Amino acid sequence: MNMFLDSVPSSLLIGGTEYKINTDYRVWIKYQLLLFDFEGEAEELFNKILNLVFKDKKPPINHYEETTEQIMWFYRCGKPLPKSVGKHKDFFSYEYDDGYISAAFRQQYQIDLDVEKLHWWKFYSYFLSLQDDTEIVKIMGYRAVEITSNMPAAQRNYFERMKKHYKLPLRKSEEEKCTRIEDALLNGESVADLL
Repeated sequence: MNMFLDSVPSSLLIGGTEYKINTDYRVWIKYQLLLFDFEGEAEELFNKILNLVFKDKKPPINHYEETTEQIMWFYRCGKPLPKSVGKHKDFFSYEYDDGYISAAFRQQYQIDLDVEKLHWWKFYSYFLSLQDDTEIVKIMGYRAVEITSNMPAAQRNYFERMKKHYKLPLRKSEEEKCTRIEDALLNGESVADLL
């Protein structure tokens, strides 16, 4: 799908039937947060996603796989899955960087995200196109920079301070894993299964 050639979708075709969906960027940020932070059963997560994504009626449960694929297709803005997925590293968080993101949209596009309803695909394309002079892009740069021994000491120290200052908090699951590793180390137990 190409936003230049096709209008952005407002429904998903599942089992030959069109189902209206919530397209506002807020819904899809909530969707991402649900995927990363939900701590219940898969069935409960799926039901929460259905309630979040679909407006009026939901697809039947016997179309579970197709529904999941269509939701992911929409979330990826109609783009295919990348052929190779390396180790994923977060350089921003919709949850913790919300103020920076909102300010960047105001600065660059004169869009007030508190007020405006914006289709997820448009929001995401705008986000990807934020300019280097916005604070969120600078912060993502600090988080992403690889600090090497070849850098001058002053530059290395600067980037280390910036990385520390703008470090994202650990997700709950990562925090719990770190706590289990610390407990195992303090108790003289093996951490091999935890790594």
